[in-house]
Amino acid sequence: MTWSLTNIKQLGVLGVSAHIENDGENNREQYQLFYTSIERSGLAIDGLSSTLKLSQQGKLNNVKDLTIVTLKDGERRAYYIDQYVIYTASISDNGLILSDISSTGISNTNENKKTAWGVPDAVVLPDGRVRLYWVDDDTGFETLADEHIVSATSASTQGKSFTIDEGKRVENGYVDFEVLQAKDNDWIAIMSSSPETVPVKSQGIYMGTSDDG
Repeated sequence: MTWSLTNIKQLGVLGVSAHIENDGENNREQYQLFYTSIERSGLAIDGLSSTLKLSQQGKLNNVKDLTIVTLKDGERRAYYIDQYVIYTASISDNGLILSDISSTGISNTNENKKTAWGVPDAVVLPDGRVRLYWVDDDTGFETLADEHIVSATSASTQGKSFTIDEGKRVENGYVDFEVLQAKDNDWIAIMSSSPETVPVKSQGIYMGTSDDG
């Protein structure tokens, strides 16, 4: 199977860790874009039209690397980083309000807090529980491009309390993991290669498959 990215365009804003959703509201833009913005001093929330025009909707403070899933009971659940801890909260349909905020119990335990860590991605498993994936790094800057992806799985379909899974999901410098499909015996994920090799080696986007994630 061959994958390719074509017709890449700039949206005209600066930001990182973008998360996009199909808005689903007829009175707003077709898509909703979340991204960490220095200019907006927080997590910017913009409407994105089918013609790639942005319209500011608001922002969330003390929130980075947002990921959102819809649980089996219909609740929209957000996961994000604040001060090296992964938090979870119920997020409103318009994406502007967080409530029922709590820690997942997952935090950066590396002594060097500047090492690669975070950028969580949440996905609902076929049985309704939630799995979180995030970037970790055992050695910091001692070895380049050795980041890896680890995961934790929720105890219930509420997606609030997690137990870290054994082992590593992906090794050898892949980061910013995101699951595109999570079906029984049919998983697809997308990820980036490490930025630590730039400029000697440019970053790339890679695909991976799995039977169980």
